[in-house]
Amino acid sequence: MVRGALLTFLLFVSVGACSFEIALTPTVRMEKWNVSTITVALRSDKASICPREPVQLAVFADADHRKRDKHKRLETWAGKRGGGFGHVGFEEFSYRVSGGEINPRTGWFIPDRDMLATAARGFAFEVTYKREPDVAPASVRFPPAYDCVSWLGGSGRGGDDGVSGSAGAPGSSGSWGGDSRAGGSGGEGTSGSGGSSGQDGAAGPNVVARAMLVRTPFHGNVVLVALEGDVRDRILFDPARPLQLVAQGGTGGRGGSGGAGGDGGGGGDGRPGGAGGSGGNGGDGAAGGRGGPGGSITLIVDAAHPQLERAFVLSAPGGDGGDGGRAGAAGAGGAGGSAKGEDSSAGASGSSGSAGRAGASGPAGAIGTARIEVGDVAAWFGTLPDGVERVN
Repeated sequence: MVRGALLTFLLFVSVGACSFEIALTPTVRMEKWNVSTITVALRSDKASICPREPVQLAVFADADHRKRDKHKRLETWAGKRGGGFGHVGFEEFSYRVSGGEINPRTGWFIPDRDMLATAARGFAFEVTYKREPDVAPASVRFPPAYDCVSWLGGSGRGGDDGVSGSAGAPGSSGSWGGDSRAGGSGGEGTSGSGGSSGQDGAAGPNVVARAMLVRTPFHGNVVLVALEGDVRDRILFDPARPLQLVAQGGTGGRGGSGGAGGDGGGGGDGRPGGAGGSGGNGGDGAAGGRGGPGGSITLIVDAAHPQLERAFVLSAPGGDGGDGGRAGAAGAGGAGGSAKGEDSSAGASGSSGSAGRAGASGPAGAIGTARIEVGDVAAWFGTLPDGVERVN
């Protein structure tokens, strides 16, 4: 047993063809330390939180060893699973958060998807050390960041893949003749069946987006966008980085692969040996499905700021066609039977079948429609949360 720390690694074990993973949580033996202060930060190169991206909290503890003349700045582990000795477990602390939810075992924070709900308040954290209530809690507030938001919209459902063809049956083996009669010929393998076609992708969504310029306590000018129709969402983004509004058609399904041809049966041993059977032909791969047509986008920008249209890139492409199915492999010819007795000869091997043909890729879907209008959107948005104001 390691002194001063709980085992803190991922152990991979492989036995024969089987393998499994044992995950052990990395923690310091905190009962051996007196903590004086704790602080909180993010495992990020930014001091802000993107409302659409999870982020891990980092808790730091200044501590003195109870028996040794030793001072350390301890910290919680980083990553999805933790790792390395000498880190503090997140379970040593309790958490109060606003603007999202935190996993108290891993420190990962999931922001509220409603960007307006955090636009004026940001994300607040209060962390308390459980073992020593006298240690002052650590409190911190992070502003939202919107330069990470670059895409809004959706795509049609992809088509289902086709079903692969069945493999051909192998030919039967020829009868045994021994050294007094000829061996029987092997049976022919049957052909593999063709795959079924991939299904077509669905049409892209039909959406209407409304946009206006707003200011928040953390940001001077950001764009508020509400999306309605087949996709519903509401976001804020930085106009310095254009937002893509997308209504793409669904991708066509892959065509089913052709089944492999059956192998020819082996010739029977005899005087002479029997001929091997011919291999079956491989089945043809099926065509991929057609890509779905692009959807429709209508963008309505605030008449007070018609230049907002330059902050958007509208895209309603058709979906990609599905890949064609793979060709079925040819069946191998059966081996000729062995010669038995004097002055005998071995049987000829059977010929291989022909491979199937690969399926054709499906065509891409037709491009959809996109248009921009200018209108009065302020009334549509109605009352905004406290701290969020329309820029007139």
